[in-house]
Amino acid sequence: MNIIEKRELIEKKEKELDRYKSYELVNLSKFIIISVVSFIICIAGGIVSAGYYNASGYSGLFYSIIICFILAFHILSITVATSIVIGIKKAKAPKVIEKLEEEISILKNEKTNTISNIMKEIKIIKESNQDKVSEMDKINLLIKYKELLDKNIITEEEFNKKKEELLK
Repeated sequence: MNIIEKRELIEKKEKELDRYKSYELVNLSKFIIISVVSFIICIAGGIVSAGYYNASGYSGLFYSIIICFILAFHILSITVATSIVIGIKKAKAPKVIEKLEEEISILKNEKTNTISNIMKEIKIIKESNQDKVSEMDKINLLIKYKELLDKNIITEEEFNKKKEELLK
């Protein structure tokens, strides 16, 4: 895996880490409150419709009450199921956060080591006597500088400067 791929993977894992860190119980509380209020509204609707239809002598009173209670218990069952799922995810979040932080740390160390190794190679070649460097070494060094440029480790100006020095 090259440096660019490592950097992209680090960014992806950092976004995932932020998502888990921002995963708060407050969201679960809001969901439960909204569901309970919906449940109460359905029950109240059933009671109000029962009173209305009872006063008007409507024969569909029983069905309207049943429908309201079915809706209310459906809302309640969705709330319970979602709360359980969210609770399980919340319980797993610290383990996932720890794992992601460890993976990010390893990737950053690998990236740093790769850059250090490339810079050491460049330094060794640079320190050697330029007059004694063979044409093949110059070409290899130029290729390494080009790789550094492509990976955004050095600037275009630095690359051009090194290119001029090598081609003299």
